[in-house]
Amino acid sequence: MLKDFTAFLTKSNALALAVGVIIGGATGKVVSSVADDLLMPGIATVLPPGDWREAQIVLSKSQDANGKTTVNSVRYGHFIGSVVDFTIIAFVVF
Repeated sequence: MLKDFTAFLTKSNALALAVGVIIGGATGKVVSSVADDLLMPGIATVLPPGDWREAQIVLSKSQDANGKTTVNSVRYGHFIGSVVDFTIIAFVVF
């Protein structure tokens, strides 16, 4: 079984894929830091005050018998942050 696994690793690109996943994870952290710490403070000047990733439009609220409040909302701040992260990653990959 070990021999088959070794053959799989050497014949396929499994090792290259593993290295790519690890580097991709590290790149994702760097890109998130660039977006959160460098770009978004400037973009936040045109967004409503507060944490820009928590910006949302509340559609409805409900409260159950235990007092737990459930909020149905459109989280546009999170979406904007995801688009910025994706754009940076796409630029780096390009």
